Amino acid sequence: MTTFLFVIFTLISLLMILVVLVQRGRGGGL
Repeated sequence: MTTFLFVIFTLISLLMILVVLVQRGRGGGL
């Protein structure tokens, strides 16, 4: 169960990083 929660936390972190990178790309006018 702990491993399952760890995997979910990792996936959420990756998604958050992707969103930030996309927002920076759009904001930079690239």
